[in-house]
Amino acid sequence: MVNIIRVYERILFIKTFVLIFYIFCYNEISIYTLTKKLYEKYIQKEWEKFDALLPCFQKPYGKFTDLLHPSFLKTIPKLDLLKSLLGRLETYFSDEDLRIAMTFQSKYLGMSPRRCPASFTILSYLEHKMWIYHVEWGLNKISQAMAKVVKEYNGKIHLNTPVKKIIVENGVAVWVELENGEKDFCDALILNGDFSYSMRHLLENSERKRYTDKKIDKKWFSCSTILFYLGLDTVYENLNHHNIVFNKDYKDFVEKISDYQDVSDDFSFYVHNPSILDKTLAPEWHSSLYILVPTPNNRSEINWEEKKEKMLEKIFSTLEKRFGITDIKEHIKQKHIITPNDWETDYSVHLWAVFNLSHNLGQMLYFRPHNEFEDVKNMYIVWGGTHPGSGLPTIYESGIISAMMIDKKW
Repeated sequence: MVNIIRVYERILFIKTFVLIFYIFCYNEISIYTLTKKLYEKYIQKEWEKFDALLPCFQKPYGKFTDLLHPSFLKTIPKLDLLKSLLGRLETYFSDEDLRIAMTFQSKYLGMSPRRCPASFTILSYLEHKMWIYHVEWGLNKISQAMAKVVKEYNGKIHLNTPVKKIIVENGVAVWVELENGEKDFCDALILNGDFSYSMRHLLENSERKRYTDKKIDKKWFSCSTILFYLGLDTVYENLNHHNIVFNKDYKDFVEKISDYQDVSDDFSFYVHNPSILDKTLAPEWHSSLYILVPTPNNRSEINWEEKKEKMLEKIFSTLEKRFGITDIKEHIKQKHIITPNDWETDYSVHLWAVFNLSHNLGQMLYFRPHNEFEDVKNMYIVWGGTHPGSGLPTIYESGIISAMMIDKKW
């Protein structure tokens, strides 16, 4: 009798175990299948949005009536103007971590995911659908290639010649005055500096009615960053090429940045470890690490000199906990830090807002500084402060738009 009971108990146990295992696996498979279907829906819908919006990002908006053009009006249903980025992602994904993974680009647009227009779901879509590419030897090779083309067309490039002032006569940009006192005449002037800094330092306040100092002060600007460049005498193979480390309360972190508050001890950051793919960026058996921490811009009035080393220590601690990297300090051969303070003093960036003007609805398309500048004739704007906006691909797109306008005019 005892043996029969024991056999029955074992059978019951095995049946229970199999049932639990089946339910667990079934649920896991169901969750995976559901997430996969939602992801595929996300890719399809965002492709439709991107396909509709791409032509809008490739042309200028110099007149308000450009917003009434049929080609733009038909895209309005795709813009999701009444939703936020996070609100739009909630229609695809129920998992909060998954949504957050799709929203980190919004802080570079100068907004939290709850404030960022849902139109920008196309950013995470682009990275998933079209991949991310790496330029061997570094991004400077793109600029060098452009310089080569300029020289092939007999263009002259002046290096180490800072501009002091843009000289405007009768509302037309005609001269560029350099700090060494020289003046260069221009048939057309292309401004590729930080927009707000350039307005305040290269043009007189009276020459820019739409963008006076007072009006610029009322604009909404992006966050800043603190950058850590490390040269190491080792290569960390357990770090990916691109690594995004989220803090525990990501929402609080982004909201504080957007509202010009301080950065807590628990912050998110990005680590670039290109040497595992590109051996040109460091000597043999060495590597270079680029670490970026989003921070509030200068409206926060934070003293970053007091914070930078503590932040780096926190980064090392997090790398140890999450990636098992315990000896990074022993391998540092070179260290260079760019704080938010340095962006304005060394790189001429207004308010240290490295991603320029925010991309809220009141600062997009026609409502952003125009590619053919409104206040000064013969002057064209490129870079992140104009249409279509910040980010390297869109910055290059602004150059293409201005080039096409100049080509058409001349």
